[in-house]
Amino acid sequence: MELRIGLTGVNKTGTYTFDNNGVIYYDSKSRCYYYEDRIVSGSLNITKIDLVNHFISCTFEFKLDKQGCQSINATEGRFDLKIQ
Repeated sequence: MELRIGLTGVNKTGTYTFDNNGVIYYDSKSRCYYYEDRIVSGSLNITKIDLVNHFISCTFEFKLDKQGCQSINATEGRFDLKIQ
């Protein structure tokens, strides 16, 4: 499994919607790659961002749909990362 979450132009706390963008997922078991021709819905909630010390805390939820692949539902996701 590989999951990538990314949004551009984000520099403050708040909730941002994915709107068919921002989530890429690869399922090695089924070999489904949710990159092109997929439907993405959900949101990313930035709870803390420190641009000086390069740190971000977020919660997220999303749903991915792609024809011929199983639907992916992520709920109550969370990460704390050092950012560049």
